[in-house]
Amino acid sequence: MGGFFVSVRVRYVGLVDSDIDHDRSRMLAGLKTSGLLRLYAGILVELRERGVIRTNNAPLGDYAEHLAFHVYGGALAPNSEKAFDILDSDNRRVQIKACSWGSNSRSSTAFSVFRSLDFTVATFLLFDADTYRLLWARELTADQVRENASWSSHVNGWRIRVAAVEREGIDVSERFVVDAG
Repeated sequence: MGGFFVSVRVRYVGLVDSDIDHDRSRMLAGLKTSGLLRLYAGILVELRERGVIRTNNAPLGDYAEHLAFHVYGGALAPNSEKAFDILDSDNRRVQIKACSWGSNSRSSTAFSVFRSLDFTVATFLLFDADTYRLLWARELTADQVRENASWSSHVNGWRIRVAAVEREGIDVSERFVVDAG
């Protein structure tokens, strides 16, 4: 198994992103499903060792927290904390929400549910579904989330749509510089 990961790494050394995007489907199409899953698991291990993610969940939420932590500073909350993800350097409780957006996304697309509104500010990061490139980042206060979200008894939490965040949120995208390394 180690040889497989080494050959993938060697193949991409020195290539630019456009080369990788072009070759990605050809390389992945040749793998069996089990090989794709091993590759994915290996990527999660590497991202965890680099400190980019903290769980084995799909990496988008952890990646968003990682980016936000570098913007806000302070301390990451324990994974079990439901009200906020970061206690920033100004002692604000910051809740991070991430969502991917692609060609099949709809105007009704919502961020993940809020189980608690006991935070100072929520930062919403919208990523391109195909590349994980950050499309925008916006902040809303807890009061703004309460005003623009709807309660769902089915999921026992508050849901807010991407369109509402884009309309109401303060654009903080320029603060989020994605580290390519």
